[in-house]
Amino acid sequence: YQRRVHGKQWYQRRVHGKQWYQRRVHGKQWYQRRVHGKQWYQRRVHGGLAYITMKPVFRGQDKVLSRDQTEEWKGIMQIGFVLYHYFHTEQVYNLIRIFISCYVWMTGFGNTAYFLIKKDYSFARVGYMMVRLNWLVFWVCVVLQQDVMLYYICPLHTLFFFVAYFTNAIWSSTNPTLNPETKEWDYSGWKGYTAKLLASFGVLFLIFDVHGVWDVVWDWWYWLLQMDGSMHEWWFRSTLDHFDTWLGILMAFTYPWLDKAMHSLDNLSKGKALAIRAGLATAVGGAMYYWYTTWYLLPKRPYNAIHPYTFWIPLVSYVLMRNLFKVWRLWASSFLGWMGKITLETYIFQYHVYMMYNAKASIAIFQGWPYVNFGVITIIYIVLSKIAFDATQSFCFFLIPRGTKSKPAAIRFFTMLTVVGALYGVCVLITETAPPG
Repeated sequence: YQRRVHGKQWYQRRVHGKQWYQRRVHGKQWYQRRVHGKQWYQRRVHGGLAYITMKPVFRGQDKVLSRDQTEEWKGIMQIGFVLYHYFHTEQVYNLIRIFISCYVWMTGFGNTAYFLIKKDYSFARVGYMMVRLNWLVFWVCVVLQQDVMLYYICPLHTLFFFVAYFTNAIWSSTNPTLNPETKEWDYSGWKGYTAKLLASFGVLFLIFDVHGVWDVVWDWWYWLLQMDGSMHEWWFRSTLDHFDTWLGILMAFTYPWLDKAMHSLDNLSKGKALAIRAGLATAVGGAMYYWYTTWYLLPKRPYNAIHPYTFWIPLVSYVLMRNLFKVWRLWASSFLGWMGKITLETYIFQYHVYMMYNAKASIAIFQGWPYVNFGVITIIYIVLSKIAFDATQSFCFFLIPRGTKSKPAAIRFFTMLTVVGALYGVCVLITETAPPG
């Protein structure tokens, strides 16, 4: 009799265990369907906004990687990046890694293009970039008492801005020069510039790929770049993207040839141009398929190990396909371009305005109304980001007005640092010496 009772109890436990497992599986599937449903809805909304806000690029300039196009690109990536945090969609982690590499690539590409066209290596440019990249994050860190590495994009872009700056400023006589009348580039110093590129690559390889060198270089910066008492976060972030800016410098250097090659297709007969474009698209598709099946589908850790050496495949593929046809180059989304201009602010504010607990949880104003809540929070978040962008830009140009020479710019910049540092020191002293309570 006892064996029968025990057998019945064992059977019931097994049935209940199976039911509990099924409820857990079904619950997880329901949650995933809900998350995927929200993502599908948002993709339709954002895709619709992008489509209805398509407009001709500035002055109708038929250029590969025009300013409107790169701002649009940043807007696409920033929306994906923020929603990745908002919905904790770990399954697209590898895609987000590509987005971040594209951002850092733009630091090299955009700044090198500026240096080669403007020939401006003054402190005015350096000071402006330092304030633009770090002014907002400094105050957020001070007010909220956060480590700067929580907002790692700021030190990351600061580091790689200097990579682009020194690569171009040193031995600048070898840089390509643009003839303002003929709009032709003079590459007579290409050997010297190539030597600079190789030297820059060698320094990056030495620091990030030779064991032990990274520690020697960055241990000096522990006071600033540590997070929770460790330099691991800075090592992880800087190592993942250490060749991105270098590729941006290289592509800015070779940009006139790429631009000319793309435009030359428009001058060919329709049949020949179509055949070349089809061949290029096939080659890009084949490269992307190989990259996707060989590396993109890897789990997080194995992918991170190979990412610094393979990120260029989807990046270059996007550049080629986005500029394959003239009509594609002449139009860009004003909505995505507008979002692309405030990426730094939306990146910082996502942790404290769009979400909370450092992007670990979402904010709910209207309980039980997820879409209303999402829409209201999104509007507040974007408006505050735009206000912060405008305020930072205004302060940048107040501190270092356009046309300021290097010496006055340096005086104004370091005076500002001295004043802010002194005030910060007084505040810390008062805080630490104040009696408890």
